[in-house]
Amino acid sequence: MVTEQQRQLRRQYTRKNLVILSNVRGLYRHFPDEASFVGQVQAGQIDDAMHWAQGRMKRKVLGAKTALESGVRRVVIGDGRVVDPVSRALTGKARYSHHDRSHAHIDGN
Repeated sequence: MVTEQQRQLRRQYTRKNLVILSNVRGLYRHFPDEASFVGQVQAGQIDDAMHWAQGRMKRKVLGAKTALESGVRRVVIGDGRVVDPVSRALTGKARYSHHDRSHAHIDGN
């Protein structure tokens, strides 16, 4: 069942944002070293992010790059294992939390 909050998020963020969920926390410079978690990547750093990404994360970063080039403003690679991962990613609730930084934001700006 879709909640009213989810409907509002869908209307607000359609075509502006892309959420890619993963079975890991997000992008790491040196996976799986938690200290190397990358919380945000600017569009000009996508090539660096491609270098950091390992395994299937490379496809996610490549998808983010393609989306940004196609007009999406922001891509969030998020941990799909958390409760309500899409809403959390879109609202940025996990973005700066000291205890739970479970999404990496890739901004097109």
